[in-house]
This record gives sequence, structure tokens and C-alpha cells, in this order.
Amino acid sequence: QHARRALEQRCHAVEQSVAQLQARGTEALIKADEMKADMKSWLDVVEVRMRQETGERLARLGKDADARTKDLLKEFRIDADADGQRLRGGVQELRAELSALAERV
Repeated sequence: QHARRALEQRCHAVEQSVAQLQARGTEALIKADEMKADMKSWLDVVEVRMRQETGERLARLGKDADARTKDLLKEFRIDADADGQRLRGGVQELRAELSALAERV
């Protein structure tokens, strides 16, 4: 009888330990789910920020490219205008030479 009572007490203690472990396990799972949700929301925030920063960078790159394109077009126009003036000057010189030759002939 004494051994049986001691065995029952040990079984009861083991059952209590198992119940405590199950409760801790449940708490740990709940905490893990909370941490997972927190991590997901943090990752969502990071993703939004990264998209914003990427968008801002792309916008800046676009503005820089646009400004550089405008600068290149200005340079091209200046060069083209200078070339055009040289050509007009050359044509005028040729006309003058042709006129001078025509007068001689």
C-alpha cells in the first residue's frame, strides 16, 4: 500500500510536470506566432521603405539623365550652329570666288 501511494504520488507529479510543460509549450507557440507577426509587419515596413527609396533613386536618376540629355542637346545645337555658320561662310566665299571668276571670263 505504501509503495502504491508513493507510485501514485510520482505519477501525479509527472502529470503535473507534463501539464506545466504543455502550458509552457503553448505559451511558447503563442509567443512564436506573435514574433512571426511582428517580423512580418517589420518586413512589410522595410519593403515599403525600400520601394520608396528605390523609387526616389530612380526619379533622381531620371532627372539627372534628363538634365544631361538637355545639356547634350544644347552642346549639339551649339556645335551644329557653329558648323552651319562655317558652312554658310564657306558658301559665301565660294560664291565670291565664282563671281570673281565669272567676271574674269
